Amino acid sequence: MQDTKVKNLKIVDETIAYIKELEECLEGLKQRKAVVEAAAVCLPTHRNASSSVDVTVSGKVWFFGVRSKVVRRGLVNDIFTVFNRHGAEVLGASVAVHEQELRLTVTALVDNDTINGAAANFVADTIKTDLILLLLIPPGI
Repeated sequence: MQDTKVKNLKIVDETIAYIKELEECLEGLKQRKAVVEAAAVCLPTHRNASSSVDVTVSGKVWFFGVRSKVVRRGLVNDIFTVFNRHGAEVLGASVAVHEQELRLTVTALVDNDTINGAAANFVADTIKTDLILLLLIPPGI
């Protein structure tokens, strides 16, 4: 009987911890939504039609191509920070700037043992969104 109570308490504790995790994730998503909505207001005056982000996902390996006419100090560092924030391990990168245009390719690895396919695609889309926001919104907005 005591073992059953201990198991039940453990299940309840783990469930509470998981719910707290989900609430934190929800709060993060609400903050991201607010940023995206704020960006939508700013985009007409700050839009850079010459920027793009292309993504190809192949299993655990993701390929990102970033192109931007906006080249500012710290942009490449900010781009790599996005990958780090989402737990993507950068395997390789290539950076070129020609005639004030940044061209960056990134090969990243994500451990699919901890992320199922649907979640992995969500992370890839989230990284892409974050990169686009970096290119479209000037620092400080």
